[in-house]
Amino acid sequence: MSIYFKLVSLMCVILISATCCLGVITYVQSSKRLQATVSNDAIILARVIATSCADHLVVNDFATIESFIKRFIFLKGIKNIQISNRSGRIICDAYLDRKGNVSVKYDDNIATPPPTTQPSLVSLNGKTVVFHPITAGNIIGWVKLELSSAELLYARKSVLVNTFWVSVIGMCISIIPMVFFIRKPARSIQAIAAFAESLNDKKGETIQVDGSCKETRQLCESLNTASKELFKTEQTFIHQQNSLEKMVQERTQSLELANKELAQAKLAAEAANRAKSVFLASMSHEIRTPMNAILGYSQLLQRGQQLLPHQTEYLDIINRSGEHLLRLINDILELSKIEAGRITLAREEFSLSNLLQELEILFEIRCREKGLAFKLDGANDLPSGIRGDEEKIRQIMINLISNALKFTHNGGITVHASRLSTADTESNTNNVAMITIDVADTGRGIAETEFEQVFAMFEQTTSGKEVGGGTGLGMSISRHLARAMGGDLVLVRSKPGEGSLFRFTFPAEVCDAENFALQIVKKSILKLAPDEKEWRVLVIDDQRTNRTLLSTALSTAGFIVSEASGGEEGIALCQSRQPNIILLDIMMPNMNGYDTMRQIRTIADKDRPPVIIAVTANVMAESREKVLAQGFDGFIRKPVNLHELYEEIRQLTTITYLYADEQLPETAAPDVESNPAPEQLAHMPEQLLTAMRAAVESGDMITLRGLIEQVYPHDPAVASTLRRLVDAYRYDLLTTLFVEEKQDA
Repeated sequence: MSIYFKLVSLMCVILISATCCLGVITYVQSSKRLQATVSNDAIILARVIATSCADHLVVNDFATIESFIKRFIFLKGIKNIQISNRSGRIICDAYLDRKGNVSVKYDDNIATPPPTTQPSLVSLNGKTVVFHPITAGNIIGWVKLELSSAELLYARKSVLVNTFWVSVIGMCISIIPMVFFIRKPARSIQAIAAFAESLNDKKGETIQVDGSCKETRQLCESLNTASKELFKTEQTFIHQQNSLEKMVQERTQSLELANKELAQAKLAAEAANRAKSVFLASMSHEIRTPMNAILGYSQLLQRGQQLLPHQTEYLDIINRSGEHLLRLINDILELSKIEAGRITLAREEFSLSNLLQELEILFEIRCREKGLAFKLDGANDLPSGIRGDEEKIRQIMINLISNALKFTHNGGITVHASRLSTADTESNTNNVAMITIDVADTGRGIAETEFEQVFAMFEQTTSGKEVGGGTGLGMSISRHLARAMGGDLVLVRSKPGEGSLFRFTFPAEVCDAENFALQIVKKSILKLAPDEKEWRVLVIDDQRTNRTLLSTALSTAGFIVSEASGGEEGIALCQSRQPNIILLDIMMPNMNGYDTMRQIRTIADKDRPPVIIAVTANVMAESREKVLAQGFDGFIRKPVNLHELYEEIRQLTTITYLYADEQLPETAAPDVESNPAPEQLAHMPEQLLTAMRAAVESGDMITLRGLIEQVYPHDPAVASTLRRLVDAYRYDLLTTLFVEEKQDA
């Protein structure tokens, strides 16, 4: 397609577009003028009719009105004339039928009321209507004229046709000279275009065209200059291209080498991270195992009733030190999870009020020991039951209150819990509430310049350094946990010497409050209720210390306990003893806890399956959700908290306990007279009796408990009685029994 044809086509398109726009504007303006003319004529006609009918309407001369209207109905553009009185009743209604005859009718119907009291032209149901009042001092009626849309449409068509032909004629007259004047410049442009197209092959050549057009002459001169410069530029470009290709090759080789090094570094980092996780998991297990024995046996000793004051103090020191060490271990493990991005949130239903009450009981005594006041204030709109991660909420609250207790020496600590209900809180719906918990103290306070330092890892404020202790992890971990739950932990205000206020917020799904009736946290559990049935427990753990701890704690509470040192032995005891409850360690050699649990499920009584509770010290690898998903009924972490152990068993069974705040029945005292007679031991294997006698004489109760397990196959009743004597520390009766048995032998 030539440039000449393109220019002509472009000019034609521009001309046609301009003509069409001009025609449309002309048509619109003409239509408006026509509409205005018709409207003015209709209003004038309505005024004439109203003036002529006024006197006749006053005297109710309807015949004269009818004859007068018939003269106007034949006017062009009038379709209907209607006269109505002041009340709206139609006096006369004249219209043309399809044959062009005038029809007049009288109707008692009420006419459509006019929009205003002034003459007006309106559109009703697609019809153009003129209203005009009939006055005789006051308005006594109305004239309604309906205009014929056909007449108006015909007039508009006439305007459109005239505009079209005028536009066509004007366009044709303009195209002829335009074609003549474009021809010569188009030829010059074609020549220039042909030269420019071959410019790549004709570097340095020039072009000459007709110089009658100044613009084309200037364009030729520019092209000639560009042709010369193009050759120089091409040579420079070829040189630079070669240099750039060489540079790209070098950069590509460097990038490939860097990518290889980065991949190796990534693999090394992943390996190091895995090694760190394995190390932490292993160290956690190794540290928690002796901690389980330290804290567990100290709890057992604290349950004793004959401790001297200084012994109680020593046990308290052991417990506090062990719990402090355990918190440090938990902080390090939690930090490792945060760095690895492996924080998981549980969604379990629990009572927020119970949790706060538990914290109150936990810290009230500690505050009282320091001479501090502790106040827990809960708002009335605080939901009782919520769904969330109870463990992490408890961990954050313990960190906050412990921190306040650490830095407060006078005054007290106040915990205020409420439900945030502001207009800009998106989470505040019927099912989700934003919980706010403020922890305020009257302690040492923090300078404003150190606010952000409070939440930095491994950093301490000036107050923290002065008081001493701590790793600088607690507050940082608490903020990470709060934000992982969708909330936040901030320091609202603090001033040296005046105390601090920390605010913990988190969203929680509100549950049915009826399912979370508040339960008063009882004191320590003494034993099973007097009327409770016999509950058999099997403890499976490869560590003898851990087995003995759990066995002693449960036996003291009134359970009948058996022990197994591994999975295979535990499966065999399950078949012979039929335990109701099984405490199963997860990490064991040869057969781990998961495999042991699955085999126990296959051999257990389907009608009365045992409750299997997982016990683990590896908190990095196992979580409650994972363990329960594998088929366990419950979950306990090491070091084992005896109260948590008893409560876990209570929640999974129908067991009821006797608490320390309840009166012991008179029949609760052990019947020491029901000891086995020496002759009942006569049928036992001599080797077993010799070993048991040696353990009694040396006071090795741990060895004696293991030997008693071997008595069950021979005489379960005697074995249970011996076990009760060991758990009650009745060394005198045991010594008498085995000495008499030896004499009888």
